[in-house]
Amino acid sequence: MISFPSIDQFRHVIQAINWKSRSIRGIDNKPFYDQSLPLPKLIFSGTVKLHGSNTAIVFDNGNVYFQSRSRVITPTDDYFGFASTMTKYSSCTEILCGAIKSTFDVAEDQVVAVYGEWCGDKIQKGVALAQLPKMFVYFAIRVGEVWVDISRLKSVEFEQERIFNIHRFGEYEIEINFERPQDIQEHINELTLQVEAECPAGKYFGVSDVGEGIVWKCISEGYNNNSEFWFKTKGTAFMLNSTPKEPASIQVFDAASVTAFVDEFVSENRLQQGLQVLVERSNRIEMQQMRDFIKWVQQDIAKEENDALVANNLNLKHVNHAIADKARKWFTDTIKNQA
Repeated sequence: MISFPSIDQFRHVIQAINWKSRSIRGIDNKPFYDQSLPLPKLIFSGTVKLHGSNTAIVFDNGNVYFQSRSRVITPTDDYFGFASTMTKYSSCTEILCGAIKSTFDVAEDQVVAVYGEWCGDKIQKGVALAQLPKMFVYFAIRVGEVWVDISRLKSVEFEQERIFNIHRFGEYEIEINFERPQDIQEHINELTLQVEAECPAGKYFGVSDVGEGIVWKCISEGYNNNSEFWFKTKGTAFMLNSTPKEPASIQVFDAASVTAFVDEFVSENRLQQGLQVLVERSNRIEMQQMRDFIKWVQQDIAKEENDALVANNLNLKHVNHAIADKARKWFTDTIKNQA
């Protein structure tokens, strides 16, 4: 399978842009960081972040297969009916594949992966989309190793079959001066909280309720084919930390101790997300999965909050022990309450 990359936060993209813009090679061809080099102004395009589950349709040399975030799925080993639904609508997916190949001049041997959000009905709860029938909204397409501009496929949709391009539900455009990224924070926060207050996708279908946030992709030349320069901003109800903060925060959490760090990042939202991962991987939640659950929480925190670990000079081994203790108790209580 071809996994979809993790989308970072605003502060991570600031670090990535700094590194790309100020890393040069010396006479010995060794890279070094030159703090004096200027940072760019870049354009980012934003689309609504839908609260559902990441899925994909992969076209590989005449074969078609389906995947959730971490596994290949089939109509007989499915995930919320995605593979069976897309199989039923194979004529639509064939048209979509043909449009991609003709629009982007795809070579015969190149693999095409269409990533989207399988959302609606009971896939998630507490959002506008939960009040709607299931739909597949594609938001990224990878041709070989290249991410293509899906805004060029806005008209390739199938309303009756509920297959949509994410741009149908609106788009945003901002310019970020990376010399002063804090200047754009308030504007990004405002846009994100507007989406949280009323999901544009839900509103399109006549439902007024909560949305999750916005995904931002750099579209400036030289930065527009790298998911390292994508970031997400979520509404406060969807953040994975315990203390609400700005959606476009650039500050690293200041933890006075391992306990403070764990209290902040082993949050209810993150633990609930870990449960969803178990369901996605195996279609069940059982006590025997506790080790996998704890491991996922530890890895997710290490990935998402590594800069906070480093800035607070915390020992990962000590942090992981404390994460395991809290996650274990939460998981045990949750399983017992579901019995």
